[in-house]
Amino acid sequence: MAHKDSYSTAEAAKKAKIGTMTLRRWLASGKVDSSIKIELPWGKILRRWTDADIVKLAKYADEHLNEREGGR
Repeated sequence: MAHKDSYSTAEAAKKAKIGTMTLRRWLASGKVDSSIKIELPWGKILRRWTDADIVKLAKYADEHLNEREGGR
């Protein structure tokens, strides 16, 4: 079921240098999203992250964390 050249949510968080729980909170609040979503039969959505998604995620993380810390 894995898409070639895509990553799980945990892998995407690691590549973007943020915590998995942080990424899950951002997903739940609609701040970020993956471009590949696979709806599973029981209603859950499996997300796969492309390299482009991870670049956007890392940029958002950098901006968001800088904002929280008052700039670095």
